[in-house]
Amino acid sequence: MIKEKGEIPFGEADETNIPVDVWLTETENDETGAKDGTWTLRAANYMPRRGAVVGGSYEAVSDKREELVELIKQHVLPLYETAVKKLQTICEGGAQDHLYYWEMD
Repeated sequence: MIKEKGEIPFGEADETNIPVDVWLTETENDETGAKDGTWTLRAANYMPRRGAVVGGSYEAVSDKREELVELIKQHVLPLYETAVKKLQTICEGGAQDHLYYWEMD
């Protein structure tokens, strides 16, 4: 089971709140450094329309790494795939001339 602990749930990632600086790590106890058997997915929030990044906005914890991988596949990868397509259009001289909006097709 996934516990969302951040300011923004990964399910709310969109073209105005993009997870960046993404980390998927085995959770460690802050005091002892010992692993506790859970996994943590963390990311900063990139807001392209404001040109700002806020650290620590996204955080989710699960006993199963695979559950957090699914969050990445469902909510983060599609945004990056869209960004790549838009950048390719820019390079090819298409109508797109910026990566200001990461709206999905």
